[in-house]
Amino acid sequence: VPVWPVSDDHPVLQLRLRGAQVPMAIIALDEQWLPLHFIPRLVVQSRDATWKSVAYEETLISVADPAVRAFILYFPQSVGGKTTLEVEWRP
Repeated sequence: VPVWPVSDDHPVLQLRLRGAQVPMAIIALDEQWLPLHFIPRLVVQSRDATWKSVAYEETLISVADPAVRAFILYFPQSVGGKTTLEVEWRP
């Protein structure tokens, strides 16, 4: 299960999933790694393939709660086939 620490300089977590259309869920953790918030299904935007990019799903998560220090991302359903996940902190 991937865990990402929160970046104080970049309070928006961007997730891009390529290769599969499966639901993603996330748990926000405090500094002691205790759960604070649970989102059972992230809202995603689908992006079509172009001449320079394959199709992907994207979600942006704004960290408004200062107690949030990390996230656990997981997939409630299995992910079949070739799938990649891109994670980036944005300003």
